[in-house]
Amino acid sequence: MEIKWWHFVLFRCFGAFFIKTYFNPDEYYQSMEMAHRLAFGYGVITWDWNFGVRTYFYPLVISIAYRILGYFRVDYPYLLTLVPRLMHAIFVAIAETMFYKRLVQIFGKRVANWTTFFMFSNWFVFNLSPRTLTNTVEMAFLLIVLSLYPYKIDKDKKYWSYLVVCAISFCIRCTAAVCFIPLGLHHILCHFSNFKKTLTVALPISLFIFAGFVALDSYYTGELCVSSYNFFKVNIWEQGSTIFGTEAFSFYFTSTLPKVFLTTLPLFACWIVAIWTSFYQPRGKHELRIMSAILILNILVTSLNPHKEDRFLMPIIPLALLIAAVGAVETYDYLKKNYRRKVQRFLVAWFLTLTLMVNGWNIYEKCLYEDYGRHAIVDVLRDTLEPDLRPIDRMPSVMFLGECLGYPLSSVIHRRFVETRYVSCQDQTDFMKSPQIWFYRYMKQLGPDSDHITHIVVTANQFIWNMYRVLYATGFIGDNNVEVNSIPDYKYRRSGDAILLRRDFSEKEEWWYYNATTSKWVFNLTLLPDWLSEGKSNNATLTDLKYHNATVFNDTSSHKKVSVEDQKLRPDLLSNLEGSNQTVGNSSSRVLDEKTKTV
Repeated sequence: MEIKWWHFVLFRCFGAFFIKTYFNPDEYYQSMEMAHRLAFGYGVITWDWNFGVRTYFYPLVISIAYRILGYFRVDYPYLLTLVPRLMHAIFVAIAETMFYKRLVQIFGKRVANWTTFFMFSNWFVFNLSPRTLTNTVEMAFLLIVLSLYPYKIDKDKKYWSYLVVCAISFCIRCTAAVCFIPLGLHHILCHFSNFKKTLTVALPISLFIFAGFVALDSYYTGELCVSSYNFFKVNIWEQGSTIFGTEAFSFYFTSTLPKVFLTTLPLFACWIVAIWTSFYQPRGKHELRIMSAILILNILVTSLNPHKEDRFLMPIIPLALLIAAVGAVETYDYLKKNYRRKVQRFLVAWFLTLTLMVNGWNIYEKCLYEDYGRHAIVDVLRDTLEPDLRPIDRMPSVMFLGECLGYPLSSVIHRRFVETRYVSCQDQTDFMKSPQIWFYRYMKQLGPDSDHITHIVVTANQFIWNMYRVLYATGFIGDNNVEVNSIPDYKYRRSGDAILLRRDFSEKEEWWYYNATTSKWVFNLTLLPDWLSEGKSNNATLTDLKYHNATVFNDTSSHKKVSVEDQKLRPDLLSNLEGSNQTVGNSSSRVLDEKTKTV
């Protein structure tokens, strides 16, 4: 059976429609958020863009689609997320089609079909292919390069096309250079004279492309900007990415590979060793060794970086599945020669069923359920805001409390007159250590302008349970709470329910009050609702903290039990805060003067 190009397109586009979850901040803030800013004039700029480590070419392509949607007045929030994913899905499908045709030429249809089956059924590839991540783009470009690369070199031809694609991929994400080193070395060592002829054509084109990227990035940043150099300097040389966590050198070997490959891991582990031995002589062994060298080098070099994520191995996943497919074909031939047909069919059927079941469950979990709340809660927030609200009375101001960039913003809210605040990546460590103290200092810094905050989105987990006592004290509790379930992630700080709190302005005097003695506005955190200090038991769970019909948690079986007495804020704790010189008042000395207070 030969797989057609439209099979790849339909399957990947189906994945774009199927995915409903939030995977990683880079899915939005390195692509759709900046594209939204380029197309509509507003959006979040993260530290990546301030340091010039990202190229503007990638979000610029997405912004063209956004401008087209805006021109026809169909720039609905759903389409702003779906269209970029469809663009990714189609681009990946084109790359897979080219790779499939090259595999048929080198290895035959059996290996090509098995590779496609593993690619379609693998939960990690299915989950990431439509997402707007540069890792997915890097994978697609690598498949195109492997489809164009001359494994058997003709000295009279100039194979410049694959080098040009390498240059584009490098300019978008410089880590792609690791995958292209084995290809370049093979070309040089096998036929150096042909490589020099190829460079005469490829080098000028590649330099022109590189200069175009530098000019584009410099235009948008307002100064000379070489994003590939800045990426290497900030993330690799200075190890700036370590603020997002570090892992051991063996992380990819002990965690990522088993988790990603599942049932194909034994085939991959056995045959990546077998292709380098002399007793095994399969069809296309020379090409297979080149691809395995790319895979091994990429894993080893990526493991040297202390900051590790599963998605960093996305470019080489198809190569690993190709090796597993070769192993599956050879294993099938061995069973065919040495076992009866019934045993052979039973083992093959058992393997296929197990592969589909395990990956199918992971696809369901990762694409429909895990971290679903992070995207869905923003949809709920958008629906609560006025579509054409103007800053006449009070412009909505939303604050996101939790992991740095843990929620999508402008590209999903798509409301111009909405102010958004979030915990910066530099402050994430301090916030997670003590959310209550961090929030107190932040509100002190805002001053009376903190009255503009109308909504707060917070993650309900044990990590920041102390945060709720502060929120309750400042009026963020009522019937407008929204709870969206999401299952725990392997990163503890990302587990829990996403909750939307809407400000009750009838209680706004508990936010700031004017002290007539000192003639200053004072931030008050000592006032708590009466119901919070009237618990029925000394071991009340967070579920018991209810206000009218709003429940904080749906499932509290795994949440920490909190004593009601411990939920009271102590003035001595607030007065001893480092760097705190603000007087904390109480209800008896509170004096309000609405004429003096200005917002």
